[in-house]
Amino acid sequence: MFLAFRSATLDIITFYMFGHCLDSLNHPTFSDPLLMNIQVALPLLWVIKAFPWAPPVLSIVPGWLGNSLHRQFIAFLYIRDYVVAGLRRISKESARHPTSNPENPDFTILPRLMESSHQGPSFSQRLVDESLSLLQAGSDTVGNTCTVGTFFILNDEVVRSRLVEELQSVWPDRDSTISLTVLQNLPYLVRFSILFACDRS
Repeated sequence: MFLAFRSATLDIITFYMFGHCLDSLNHPTFSDPLLMNIQVALPLLWVIKAFPWAPPVLSIVPGWLGNSLHRQFIAFLYIRDYVVAGLRRISKESARHPTSNPENPDFTILPRLMESSHQGPSFSQRLVDESLSLLQAGSDTVGNTCTVGTFFILNDEVVRSRLVEELQSVWPDRDSTISLTVLQNLPYLVRFSILFACDRS
């Protein structure tokens, strides 16, 4: 369940950032390489956020000196390469279609950030850092909220029963599909989600 929620939130944030979904939910074990590297690098990401000078230092630390730290740094480089590749793709698309419309539903976050941060063929460190923060915050924190929320739902008989009853009323056959619009209009499900999010924030 933990990795399933992480896969869902990672798909959402990559779509909003880059304009295309990573499709990590389609991975048979919810173990997409980007997701797994984020999980490995997570402790190091906080260190890098506090000490921006750390990556150059870590790049010269031999693997045998700190195996765990070395693994985290390699995972961080994988994530950074993914972000930079996404920025390059957006840059090429923007060059081909310079009149992108912010009202377009395909409009994403990073083109706006790139307007002020893009510097020739390379990207500013600020833009890369901003993108890494978006990727982490959009997948990790939301995934944590979903995991904790599910835990409390499953451990509260009243809440669980009421949610199941409401869901079964509009979704009697679990093997069938249901519209997201229908779920968004279920009063108890929506109210519980909002209350839980406010309580945890």
